[in-house]
Amino acid sequence: MHRSYRAAGLFTLALTLTVVALALFGPAEAFAAAVPAHAAHPGFVAHLLDGMTLAGPFALAGLRRHEADLSTRAAAKAAEVVEGMETEAVRAIETEHAAMLTELEGVRAEIRTLETAPTPAPVPAPVPAADQAAERQRAAAILEAGKRSGMPQDVVNAAVADGTSAAVFSERAFNFMADKSEAHRTGQGTRAQIIGADDLEKRGTAIENAILHRYAPGAVQLSEHGRQYRGLTLLEMGSDMLEARGIRTRGMSKHERAQHMLSMRSDATEIAIRSGGAMTTADFPNVLANVANKTLRMGYEAAPQTFRPLVRVVTVPDFKPVSRTQLGEAPKLEKVNEKGEFKRGAMGDAAERYAIATYGKIVSITRNVIINDDLDAFTRIPRAFGVSAANLESDLVWGVILANAAMGDGNALFSAAHNNVGTGVAISTAGVGAGRQAMRVQTGLDGKTLLNISPTYIIVPTALETLTEQFLGQIYPTKTGDAVTESMRKLKPISEPRLDNGVTVGGVNYAGSGTNWYLAGDPAQIDTIELAYLEGMEGLYTETKMGFETDGVEVKVRQDVGAKSIDWRSFWRSAA
Repeated sequence: MHRSYRAAGLFTLALTLTVVALALFGPAEAFAAAVPAHAAHPGFVAHLLDGMTLAGPFALAGLRRHEADLSTRAAAKAAEVVEGMETEAVRAIETEHAAMLTELEGVRAEIRTLETAPTPAPVPAPVPAADQAAERQRAAAILEAGKRSGMPQDVVNAAVADGTSAAVFSERAFNFMADKSEAHRTGQGTRAQIIGADDLEKRGTAIENAILHRYAPGAVQLSEHGRQYRGLTLLEMGSDMLEARGIRTRGMSKHERAQHMLSMRSDATEIAIRSGGAMTTADFPNVLANVANKTLRMGYEAAPQTFRPLVRVVTVPDFKPVSRTQLGEAPKLEKVNEKGEFKRGAMGDAAERYAIATYGKIVSITRNVIINDDLDAFTRIPRAFGVSAANLESDLVWGVILANAAMGDGNALFSAAHNNVGTGVAISTAGVGAGRQAMRVQTGLDGKTLLNISPTYIIVPTALETLTEQFLGQIYPTKTGDAVTESMRKLKPISEPRLDNGVTVGGVNYAGSGTNWYLAGDPAQIDTIELAYLEGMEGLYTETKMGFETDGVEVKVRQDVGAKSIDWRSFWRSAA
C-alpha cells in the first residue's frame, strides 16, 4: 500500500509539473524540467503522452500540414472531372470532393481557434453546393493556368491552398511568361502568349503599342503585351494574328501572308473615325490605321504654331459666309438742364464676313508596305501629313497679316485710313513708342471714343528676332535716348519665318518682308483674328477605310477651317 501510494503521488506530481512546463517552456523543455530523473524513462514518458492533448505549436503545425495536404488533394480531385465523363463518375468525384472540402473547412476552423483563443472549435457548417462548385472552378482554373504557363507545381499548390483568386493567379502566370519571353523572344510561327476572352483585341492593341514604341520610344511606353512583339517585322506581327484566328501561315509566301493580313476585316473596319479614336484592333488593317491616325495626331500637335496667342478659336455651324458684327460705342452722355428733355442716342455697327473651306489628302498603306516592312509608310509619312495640317492653319492666319486684304469698310487691314501704319521706323524706343501711341489713340466706330489699346505682342520676322531680344533685354543702354521703359520690356515677342519669305495659300503667294514688324493687342481685350473650325470637327480629322483601287488601308486627312481679321484697331505695322 505504501509503495502504491508513493507511485501514485509521483505520477500526480509529474503530471502537474508537465502541464506547468508545457505552458512555460513548450513540449521539448517540459519533460526535461518536469519529470524526475529516476522516473524519466521511455515507458513512463510514453504513458504520460498517451493521455494528453498538446494544444501548442506542435498541434498547430500538424493541422497546417494537414490543411495543405487536403487542399492539394481537393484540387487534384476537382481536376479529375473532364469533358465526356460519365454522369455517375462525375457525381462520385463531386461527392468525394465535397467531403474533402467539408473536412478542409473543419481543419481551418480548428486552426483559427488555436490561433485566437483556447476555446473549443465550433462545429463547421456544411459547405453550400454553390460554394463547392465555385471552389472547384477556382482550383481547376489555377491548375490549368499553372500548367500552361509552366509555373513550378509547388507555387501552383500554394495558390490553391491559400485561396488566391483565379484572376490574380492568371496575372501572375502572365508575368511569369512575360519574364521568360525576354530570354526567348517570339519568332515567326510562334504565337505570343496572350490569354483571355478578348485575345484578338489584346493582340491588336499589343502590336499597335509595339509599333508606336518603335517609332517614338520616348513618347510611347512599351506595355506588358507589347513587349512580346518588340523587334518583330510587320509580317511576323500579322502572321501572329493570323495564327490566332486559326489560319496557318507556315509555307505561305510573303505576298500570300500580306494578302491574308489585309483581308482580315471586322465590322468596324469600314467605319470612319477621328484620329486617336477607339477603333477596334481585332484586325490587322485596323492596327495599321490606328498607328497612322495616332502618328498623324502626334505630328499635328507637335508642329510649332506661333500664331496661337494672337487668335480667338471659334466654331461655325456650316460653310456659309459668317458675319461677325461689331457693336459701336454707346453715345456720349449729355447734360440735361433743369426741365430739359433726355435725347435719344444710337449705336453704330460694322461687320466682317468670311467662310471656312475644306482641305485634305489621302494616305495609303499598301501591301508593298507590309512586305517591305516599311515603317516610314505609316509612321513618319502620316506624321508629316499631321505637320502639314498644322502648317496649313499657320499659313491661313499669317496669310491674313501678309495679304493685307480689305476689311468691311473697304480699306486694307493696314492702311492710313485705319491709322495703323508707321513710316518705316526701326525697332527702337522711338519706333515702338510711335506704334504704341498710335494704338492708344485709336477711336471706336463713332470716330470719337478713344479706345486706349495697349499692345501686348511685338511680332517680327526671323531677320529681326535677335534685334528684338536685345531691345527688350536692355538694362544699361549706351545712350539715354535708347533706354527701354519697363512697360516696353513687358511686350511678348513672337518670331515667325513666314513674315520673312511669305506664304502660299490656295495658289496665292504673299511676299513677306525682312524689315516690317508689328504690334498686336490681346485677343481677350479686343478682337484680333478668328480661327474658325466646322462645329464638331475642330482641328485635324481623319477617316479610315479599306482601299478598293489599291490593296491596303486608306486614311483621309481633312480640315474644315478658315481665318479672318475682325478689327484693324488691334494691329499696327511699322511701314505702309
